[in-house]
Amino acid sequence: MSFQTSLLLGAAMLLPMHSYAQLPDGSALSVELRTDALVGHARIVLSDVAVIRTDRTQAPALVDALGAVELGRAPRVGYVERFSRAQIEQSIHRTTANVGAVNWSGSAAVAVRTEAQAVAAQTLAQAAIAALQGHLAGPGDRTTITVEAPPADVLVPVGEVALRPRALAAKPRNGRVAVWIDLHVNGELYRSVLVPLLVSVRQQAYLARHVITAGSIATAADFEVAEADVAGTDALTAQQPLAPFRAARELHPGQPLTAAAMLAGGTVLRGDQVRLTIRAGAIGIDTAGVAVDDAGPGQPIRARPNGSQDIVTGHLGPSGAVIVD
Repeated sequence: MSFQTSLLLGAAMLLPMHSYAQLPDGSALSVELRTDALVGHARIVLSDVAVIRTDRTQAPALVDALGAVELGRAPRVGYVERFSRAQIEQSIHRTTANVGAVNWSGSAAVAVRTEAQAVAAQTLAQAAIAALQGHLAGPGDRTTITVEAPPADVLVPVGEVALRPRALAAKPRNGRVAVWIDLHVNGELYRSVLVPLLVSVRQQAYLARHVITAGSIATAADFEVAEADVAGTDALTAQQPLAPFRAARELHPGQPLTAAAMLAGGTVLRGDQVRLTIRAGAIGIDTAGVAVDDAGPGQPIRARPNGSQDIVTGHLGPSGAVIVD
């Protein structure tokens, strides 16, 4: 090997992969383009789609470097990316120095596909169920989670796959939850899959013994404690003592008691008899009336004094009286 050739090879091996020097004088470069190519990495390079040869054994490093010329990003699994000979030539000339004459052979274009691996539907379902179980678990609950609509197997590129469920809402709606699973391949998000689940959360709850009308006073005697499916509700657990309360809505027999069905203490409903305190300077007049609005302590409320068609406006005091200033 001549001193000049040794220097050339040494310089070529020090070059970064995106910059290439000229082939030795007199070298004949042959590129045989394949018809099809299957890649297992994110970027397509020339050696993926072609066989590169030179008649000079002194230049293997440069041939390897030429094989590393990037042609583009690998297609998504199930798709095909086509590269014509003209496109490949443009990539070579765009990223290399003068390579001299190239003897082309083989196909006029190459079809590139991405090598795939399957993530089983069962694996996706298990990841979604595990995420939801950890989110919903509570003391005394018996949670059952099943897949409502099994997902299909998902094809992703070869590599290290990580399944990462997204954050979940506080409560499932009507016993149904959709869990998004993000699939990362080699640390990069590749695609997301939606897994619909059915949820049953059974716990000891207060169940209405009979119809309880809105606005009526209910006590513990109006409920029985029994196990019920409370998924998607804010049902009170049997561990919480039940004091008398006014019902905010009608409850049917067997329906679990929820916090939303209980009026806050001191709440007045439209049509309730109320005490009116009308203040005029240092003078205060107490009378009776009927509430025209629903209101809680401190909230504005309108009322109609008994025996009058007039409507006065005030606010609801802590004792339940309507105070009109």
